[in-house]
Amino acid sequence: MSSELKKSPLYLLYGLFLGLGEIIPGVGAQTAAILLGIFDRLITLLYGYTELLKVIILFITKKKKFSDVKKVFFSINWVLSIFVGIGTPLSILILSGFVSRLLEQYPEYVFAIATGIVLATLFIPWKEMEQRRLQEFAIIIITAIIFLIIFGLEGYSLAGSVSPLVLFIAGLVSSVAGFFPGVSISFALLLMGLYQYMILLAHRFSSLTFSMTDVINIISFVSGTSIGGVVLVRTMKQILDKYKSLLLAFIIGLMLASLRTIWPFIDRLSAASPEDMLKVSPFMYSPLQILSIIITIVISFIIIFFLKSRLPDTNSFGISGSKKDQV
Repeated sequence: MSSELKKSPLYLLYGLFLGLGEIIPGVGAQTAAILLGIFDRLITLLYGYTELLKVIILFITKKKKFSDVKKVFFSINWVLSIFVGIGTPLSILILSGFVSRLLEQYPEYVFAIATGIVLATLFIPWKEMEQRRLQEFAIIIITAIIFLIIFGLEGYSLAGSVSPLVLFIAGLVSSVAGFFPGVSISFALLLMGLYQYMILLAHRFSSLTFSMTDVINIISFVSGTSIGGVVLVRTMKQILDKYKSLLLAFIIGLMLASLRTIWPFIDRLSAASPEDMLKVSPFMYSPLQILSIIITIVISFIIIFFLKSRLPDTNSFGISGSKKDQV
């Protein structure tokens, strides 16, 4: 534990970067975790939480001993949990306003920076693929095509048919979206037409004007995300252990498709929100604007590539360091 405490500033920095990644459109905490080389560690950490929950339930039903609970509890890297848990929301709280203002005033350049980050991060899962067979290439292509189509869809609104069951299913879908780079819970809600409803629901709770129906609905949504998250974490852990290359191929395809959502050439007059603005041809811009956006992408790519080379030699999707460090 003492050796882990020495790493607490690094873990806090990880959390700050995860939070920053989460508020940059099209990047997300998942992409930041891949860049930092801790994607696998976070999955293992979350898997540890589910194991702890499982053994506590078995202890309550007298199928496990208290010593089993202690063993699982102390196998979890709580130092990593605490400092990443502090750094992530802290970064979001401090930087979200700044990034939001940049996005409002310079949306093309924020999207260009995000494009450079995603392109630089793509090399990590590609490098860590243990096998590059026909099936890996097929998964990359099929995943990219499917999600390019999905990311271009207009949201089918479920706002008119909100019910506890609908919100429970929405929670399940959102939990899956929240685990993969290029996708987010908010994006999943947008596709389902529930984003505005959930924002208004959150506002009613923050202003203490909620009803009992609102309570039931939020419990249904949280239940869906919690159950989906538990199932997905345990599934992801098994897939990482047994089918690493196939999972990495899926992630590469997903990240390639996500470039559609952060295409930096947009029609500012098409919508109020930058995320909703129509994507247009680069030739709608002046040559000088095209050049400046391309330069921004290249600079962002170079900076991220350089920063990755300066980080400790970690493996985002496999064993890095001792077994103890992975939990």
